[in-house]
Amino acid sequence: MLTTVEDYGSFIAYLTNGAQLSSSLFNEIIKQQTKLRDNDFFGLGWEILTGFSNDEYCLIHTGKDPGVSTLAVFFPKTKNGYLIFLNGDNVNEIYENVLNNKVYLGNELWDKR
Repeated sequence: MLTTVEDYGSFIAYLTNGAQLSSSLFNEIIKQQTKLRDNDFFGLGWEILTGFSNDEYCLIHTGKDPGVSTLAVFFPKTKNGYLIFLNGDNVNEIYENVLNNKVYLGNELWDKR
């Protein structure tokens, strides 16, 4: 997919607010369709990570091409989320810093990597 941070951010906000979908269809998106490992599942198009504090869970989608790395995360229960687009191939230190120090439950997400 080729998009801008602004457009993808609008999409994440739209999805976080239900995307004008029926509750049954939205529930299919966030339903644990396939188990990957403990506390880690696939829904429809999103990886679902569970086991966060406060009984929280998140939907996550990542992407990577040479020179580009993306991370989209949202927490449907609290409607928190973030979107990170990075240029470069060596991004782990940046992700570690941002997730551990800047964003909602990011330290718990980093520990699940």
